[in-house]
Amino acid sequence: ARNLAAVSTGPLLLYDFTALEQNVAQVAQETDVAYAIILDAEGRVAARSGRPAEVGSIPQDPVSQRALKADAPLVQETAAPDTGLSLYEFVVPVTVEGQRWGTVRVALSKRRMEAEIAKTQRELALLAVVTLILGGVASALVARRIARPVRQLAEGVAAISRGELDQRIEPATSDEIGRLAVAFNHMASQLFQQRSALEAAHSELRQRFAELSDLKSYTDNILGSLTNGIITLDLEGRVVTLNRAAESITGCSLAEVTGRFSTEVFAHSPEVGELLMETVGSRVGVAFVSMILRRPDGTSVPIEISTAPLKGSEGKDAAVGPPGRPGHPRRRPGPRDQEPPDVPPHVHPASLQEVRRSTVPAEFRDRRPAGAGADQRHRRGPPRARPSDAPQPPARPRAGAAGSGAGTLHRPDRGPAGDRRPRVRAWAARDPG
Repeated sequence: ARNLAAVSTGPLLLYDFTALEQNVAQVAQETDVAYAIILDAEGRVAARSGRPAEVGSIPQDPVSQRALKADAPLVQETAAPDTGLSLYEFVVPVTVEGQRWGTVRVALSKRRMEAEIAKTQRELALLAVVTLILGGVASALVARRIARPVRQLAEGVAAISRGELDQRIEPATSDEIGRLAVAFNHMASQLFQQRSALEAAHSELRQRFAELSDLKSYTDNILGSLTNGIITLDLEGRVVTLNRAAESITGCSLAEVTGRFSTEVFAHSPEVGELLMETVGSRVGVAFVSMILRRPDGTSVPIEISTAPLKGSEGKDAAVGPPGRPGHPRRRPGPRDQEPPDVPPHVHPASLQEVRRSTVPAEFRDRRPAGAGADQRHRRGPPRARPSDAPQPPARPRAGAAGSGAGTLHRPDRGPAGDRRPRVRAWAARDPG
């Protein structure tokens, strides 16, 4: 439109309508040009492409009126009157020295432009679809690359929860997932080693427990076969163990006296309970004191009683009494209740811990004249003369228990022939502090 206005300025000044027609026809031949119109200073059509009959007329349509009133270049949207195509009309006033000599109007069709826009839109849509597809494929690949090791880790964790500690994951990358796989393998290896160590310890504990069970059966038989009564007290004076011979001599069962104070158990014979409590308090044993034991059923039996403190594995006096509250049954030996090397073999395995921590084992020896088997009892030590009523020093431990300090069940001499009064031997322990 600007070019047409420039070349039409001279013909408008000279009223050369032929030149104006030529200029309009030349512009109309260009692509997308719907029409070209040149108006004179009065608003009449000086030249028009395609419709020469309108030359000399004054257009009255709104589009033409806006074009005549425009003082500057103007772009307005309109439609072709015959085809109805959308058009863009470009209006350029022709002025000379500030005076308006005419107006140039050139209309361009929007068809090709709209076609190009539609084509561009289709291309953009296709590009968006392709981008989405490629992005989806790339995302799937990345997600698969990330999800596969994570899934392997999840499967490995599930296998470990089932106890399969030989699970290993090969790290495929050196990123965070790879480092996580390395950490997982290290964790699985540590768990496997720890479980192996636990299984080995469990196997060893089972073997030790079997050995303790055998030892318990052995010592049960030994304690059951002893003819001397053996009573063991803790540091508070409560009864811990009582063998069958002691049950027979005292007339009390183990279930009745376990956890009870010796003064309460021997309430019918206060001197026996006082002697035992004296040993518990002084931690000094007495040897072969003759006395009469009165049983709960009212019968009496002459006995000899000796007491001595028990020593722990480190040579100290034994500590507190059996675990648990007084009066509770003795607990079964656990894996930690291992027999120290210096515990005498006659100790009851089921009470091994209690015996090591108890205070006064007492030995009762029945000195009644009746009973043919009394003269054939086995002596663990050299014969001794029967002691007098004066206090005697505590019996020395036998050589087999040296280093441990634990009192042994050494049997003293029964005295002159025919003297078969029951004797009691007890051991007392000093406080570990």
